Amino acid sequence: MELTADQQAMLNGAEGPELADALRTLVRYGESFGAKRLVPIRSAHLTGSFAIVSYSGYYELLDRLVDAGVRVRVPTTINPRPGYTFAPQNRIAFRRQKHHEKQLARLGVTPNYSCVCYTEANVPERDDLLGWAESSAVIYANSVLGAR
Repeated sequence: MELTADQQAMLNGAEGPELADALRTLVRYGESFGAKRLVPIRSAHLTGSFAIVSYSGYYELLDRLVDAGVRVRVPTTINPRPGYTFAPQNRIAFRRQKHHEKQLARLGVTPNYSCVCYTEANVPERDDLLGWAESSAVIYANSVLGAR
């Protein structure tokens, strides 16, 4: 994959090992689909809003990013949170939820907790390039708003 000088420097660790690891993951993912380059995005939407105990690797990564002072670089929103206070078993399954939400806030993620981010906190325009991971939001942004 062809990288800009800044991207190559980041991959080489100029902005720390955490960002180098994150970019390495993106490059590998892109290469697996035959991408020739990375593209700048206008915004992001995450689906990782549930702090399920079994996702420990994901939470360890978030902790590493927060500890390194990493912040999102584009407006970033997130999917709904679980109903972890509704039942005793949910309080057990989602016992890391409050910590998880604090870590997301420290990264700079907007705590909108919605799968329809395009109605409030994250409204794209026609031809915007997005890094969204929520099926209904992606379909709406592509089909109705003309974003990609």
